[in-house]
Amino acid sequence: MADQAVAKNAVPARKSPYSRGQRRQFRHVVKTRPDQEKQLQAMAASLGVTVSRLLLDSTLQGSSALSVQDSRELGGELLAIRRTLQGLGTNLNQVARIANSTGEVPEGQVSAISARSLVAIERLNALLVKVAGR
Repeated sequence: MADQAVAKNAVPARKSPYSRGQRRQFRHVVKTRPDQEKQLQAMAASLGVTVSRLLLDSTLQGSSALSVQDSRELGGELLAIRRTLQGLGTNLNQVARIANSTGEVPEGQVSAISARSLVAIERLNALLVKVAGR
């Protein structure tokens, strides 16, 4: 049952363009100086991508879009907020189950869930402001 919950909430894997019949037809060669190559290698390694992927993503995203690093940070923060909200939903269901069976709401539980919900909403709002400001 736990495996089903994980699979249900898992982020779907990205499909390769090759699986949709979209082969890359063009090849570009970029020449760099040794110092530039070191910078590219370091940036790609820190992001966990190849130099080719780094150059492609950073070029095609344009100046108004999120950088590779920014989009990874944004994704990580959104996942953290989602986990928080899932936990709050679980806690709220537990309180409801107790309230339905005993007729009483556990003292302090609702206010604690409410306070944690407000914190999650504030985090989400701050993230939205950050993205809108780009």
